[in-house]
Amino acid sequence: MMLTSDNRSGDIARAQDLGMSAYMVKPIKQAELKEALISALAKISVAKERPKEEPELPEAEVRPLHILLVDDAEDNRLLVQAYLKKTPHKIEVAENGEIAVQKFIAGQYDLVLMDMQMPVKDGYTATRDIRRWEEETKATQTPIVALTAHALKEDKQKSLDAGCDSHLIKPIKKGDLLEAINQYAKA
Repeated sequence: MMLTSDNRSGDIARAQDLGMSAYMVKPIKQAELKEALISALAKISVAKERPKEEPELPEAEVRPLHILLVDDAEDNRLLVQAYLKKTPHKIEVAENGEIAVQKFIAGQYDLVLMDMQMPVKDGYTATRDIRRWEEETKATQTPIVALTAHALKEDKQKSLDAGCDSHLIKPIKKGDLLEAINQYAKA
């Protein structure tokens, strides 16, 4: 984890490239530090269980998806977009849950990547709103993947209870993200 009082452009991406699980700018709130520590410790135990090589599907086996990325943090949006830059997927962004629900209803998406902690309307509420709209309009249920720094079993269950199909822990690793997307992009 990186704790710093300096917040220069590009430092977050560089810290993640170096394998740091969190980049925090001082002053840090106790709750944020606790979340970052829990997330980092969860990654250590997951890393011990996971093999180093993460299989990726060859591009021929992956159909292009139209993805709605919902996250209030610009750094997170840029990171996910960078991870998906060389994939066939098309990405649209929403900065909060309210915008996400509006875009979802107006558009047609194959997958939603939903941050769960956001201002205006959080991911739990936005997911429930999307699921309610799908039910009312008898639309096919679109997969929603929760993105959150909360790594406890209860947090994952809370995402699933809101209507998410799966749960990824922030900071998102490229291999984990591609694996989750490929699950829905198999031809």
